[in-house]
Amino acid sequence: MQLAVRAYMDATNKADATAMAEMMSQNTGTSSISDGSITRGWEAIRNKNDADLERLSKLVTR
Repeated sequence: MQLAVRAYMDATNKADATAMAEMMSQNTGTSSISDGSITRGWEAIRNKNDADLERLSKLVTR
């Protein structure tokens, strides 16, 4: 389990939404909770992660 968490955090730290998404089940019932909201479906989670990472990268480069 530690290896999985480390791999996910590495992908997050690298702003690699694709790697993050590849670690999740692509089952239609997949859901994610972040910042108090629930996102359902692999594609929606992938898109949200991508948008969140894009927003964060803009904050870091300021």
